[in-house]
Amino acid sequence: MALRFAFAGFRHSHIQELYKLVQERSDTELAAACEEDAATRADRAKEGRIRITHESIAQMFDHVPCDVVAIGDYLAVEADAETVQRLNRDLRSEFARLKTPAPK
Repeated sequence: MALRFAFAGFRHSHIQELYKLVQERSDTELAAACEEDAATRADRAKEGRIRITHESIAQMFDHVPCDVVAIGDYLAVEADAETVQRLNRDLRSEFARLKTPAPK
């Protein structure tokens, strides 16, 4: 079964690389893509690389089952340093795994 990704926000440039990797792999699936900011939504539409499926993150979560939520927005999150370091390690590990070729 493919790992289903839902994308929330496309204002941070790195998220587009992850979106492309998810598209290319046979063991991952694009479940949904949301951008709440109208100007960013219009920019992504003009570029033609991202297909936005939802304008509301809440609506996306209510209607789309997913295994992973990839957040590409500018968010302020309060967390202790240990939690941030653990999350960064986990994200780097998952990103590296996605960059390896998919099993045939």
